Amino acid sequence: MTEQDVLDAIPAIAAAYDEPFGNSSVLPAYFCARLAREHGITHLLGGDGGDELFAGNERYAKQAVFEHYQRLPGWLRRHALEPLLDRLPDRVLPIRKAQSYVRQANVPLPDRLQTYNYLNRFPAEQIFEADVLAAIDPDQPRNFERDTYRRPRAPRH
Repeated sequence: MTEQDVLDAIPAIAAAYDEPFGNSSVLPAYFCARLAREHGITHLLGGDGGDELFAGNERYAKQAVFEHYQRLPGWLRRHALEPLLDRLPDRVLPIRKAQSYVRQANVPLPDRLQTYNYLNRFPAEQIFEADVLAAIDPDQPRNFERDTYRRPRAPRH
């Protein structure tokens, strides 16, 4: 595969999904399926979605750990724990871990789920060319996710 092969496949891949899907695993799955089809194979078994269905993805389980911190009284977090951790040296591993935990726990959901995402670790200007940025709203996916997350669930009868 070349970079051009991947770029050429993106429209077909995007058209095949009925909802936004941003997992790069779709690329090898697409090319494996295409190669299989070229050799007469019409069915493949894949694993996308299993982590979500069976709660096997560590990042989802970690969210419960971060939510424990949010259950502490706000005044305790803001006026005691966080100022204390800010003053302690980060060269000591347990302190550095505690500081990292608090930083992550203070990122609200659903944004916390995307902190691992490459596209959120760097400014859009470092990733995309100016003409691409002029044609898109780089905040739109994050805003859509936030709106969906905050949307109330339908009442259960």
